[in-house]
Amino acid sequence: MGVVRSAGASVLSGLFMLATLTACANQQPGNTLNVGDTIGPRAEFEGAPVRRTAAGDYLAGHLAQGAGDWGVAAVFMNDALERDEDNGQLLRRAYLLNIGSGNYETALEQAREIAAHDEPLDLALVLLMAEAARNNDFDRFDALLDRLSDDGLQTVLKPGFRTWELAARGETEAALTELEKFQSFGGFEPLIALHSAYILEYAGDIEAARAAYLEAMTLSSTLRAGQAYGAFLARQGETEAALEVYSRYNGRDGSTLLASGIRNLADGGEPDGGVENFSDGIGAMLFDFASVLQVDLGLELTLVLAQIANYADQDFSLAQLLLADLLSQRKQYAAAEAVYDKIIDDSNIALAARIRLSRMYEDADRHDDALSVVRQAARIYPNEYALYSRLGDLYRQEEQFYQAISAYDRAIDLLPRIEPNNWVLFYTRGIAHERSGQWAEAEADLKRALELQPSQPFVLNYLGYSWADQGLHLQQAENMIREAVILRPNDGFIVDSLGWVLYRLGRFEEATPILERAVALSPGDQTINDHLGDALWRVGRRIEARFQWQRAIDLGDDDAVTEAARHKLENGLPPAESTVEPPSDDKAASAAIASDG
Repeated sequence: MGVVRSAGASVLSGLFMLATLTACANQQPGNTLNVGDTIGPRAEFEGAPVRRTAAGDYLAGHLAQGAGDWGVAAVFMNDALERDEDNGQLLRRAYLLNIGSGNYETALEQAREIAAHDEPLDLALVLLMAEAARNNDFDRFDALLDRLSDDGLQTVLKPGFRTWELAARGETEAALTELEKFQSFGGFEPLIALHSAYILEYAGDIEAARAAYLEAMTLSSTLRAGQAYGAFLARQGETEAALEVYSRYNGRDGSTLLASGIRNLADGGEPDGGVENFSDGIGAMLFDFASVLQVDLGLELTLVLAQIANYADQDFSLAQLLLADLLSQRKQYAAAEAVYDKIIDDSNIALAARIRLSRMYEDADRHDDALSVVRQAARIYPNEYALYSRLGDLYRQEEQFYQAISAYDRAIDLLPRIEPNNWVLFYTRGIAHERSGQWAEAEADLKRALELQPSQPFVLNYLGYSWADQGLHLQQAENMIREAVILRPNDGFIVDSLGWVLYRLGRFEEATPILERAVALSPGDQTINDHLGDALWRVGRRIEARFQWQRAIDLGDDDAVTEAARHKLENGLPPAESTVEPPSDDKAASAAIASDG
């Protein structure tokens, strides 16, 4: 994937280029803006209006882009462009912001201007090719494709686009041959099989398409492959077989991506459509590139590709879901909400959109909205365990532990069978039990989670820490937490757990450097700072101990920890009980962990 990684770097360097603005030469005397309109109402402000300039609009757009708000940035860059119409760099930047914000009409106009130049921006040509595909304008598509450069991302875009142009022209064998060019890149075998299936179904060769869909499922266990094959079966009228495939894939990793599709088919609804025309094929190809390569491409370029995929096929719900997720990651919550709502209103993946919308509300600190979405979904889909798991998470995060336990109970009861990836349900219910003071139930849940995933570091840590904090099973707790540290050596909370269990064992000299490393990894955690203070006191570093306790008080996340730290700051610690000499191997392992920083 080295080619693609360099592609992301080259395109993104264009995305964040600095336009050269000749501000003084382009000031327009006729346009003014009251400062209050820009910064919000200020009753006491009585200053004169401020002139709008290209430089001012550019700087405002630059700030908005830096804050991640491409929609606002696009408005300012468009205004700057009106005042500096011949600035090619500014035009390119405005285009990328507009297409990234889904302002398709403006982006198309700007893409046409960019394409009129001898060395156009490749991503502008890609949008124009999507437009040509929508209009079945093969000649224009060909002309634009010939102008795409031959390096970076375009090395994979060009054969993908050529494949679907040939398929749309009815040249099926030539399209399949072109698709095989992806073999040279490595790792694209599932994409080749999936798009072969789309092409063969588009050409009417149903049995060959069936074989290709099955091959795609063999090569990839992703929900994408399961959704595509299930939808194909449903389109052939094989509803029972489609439901079996959907049910097999639904709920993997708690996604419930296909739950709405199952409900729709069971109620006699229409299945998802396949690739029905030229632009659908282009949209599917862009979506798969954006999905598979997003780590290599980066968030910004992936967002641009997802927007063009949605322009090419405006009924492609999976592409809409990817777009909404990307917008949510960029904290563009209003834009993401609009896309999620569109999926919820009319889609076979509506339930997945509801769950992700609730996560977005949670990220935006809209807890009541997050709860409302999940509760409403639970009324529509009363038998979906993932909804009750999500509901339990929301209650637990708000420290409503009894409600969380009830929701987790319902989720576990709804599981068709308990599988290894269900460990998280027992783990989160165990946390809720422990936090509500029901230790016996918590311990049983955490042990069950470990049975399902014996080397899960979070479970090893939580159970081991809980034992250590209560003075229970200290040697076993130490062994479990050491295993967790090996699995996650840079997790401050897990490193703290090891230090704390050593402290509880009375091995203060061994615990102190480990707790110092934990504080270095998680300096803002109150409990970890408090633990380090205790260890420093025990090894005679009392000034430093008082500093750490004061630090814990200043962080002030937990009233009980704050009060305990305040008492220790005033009175110190009582004499320690006798220490336990560790095995020499444990000493060496502890020293290695403490020195990892």
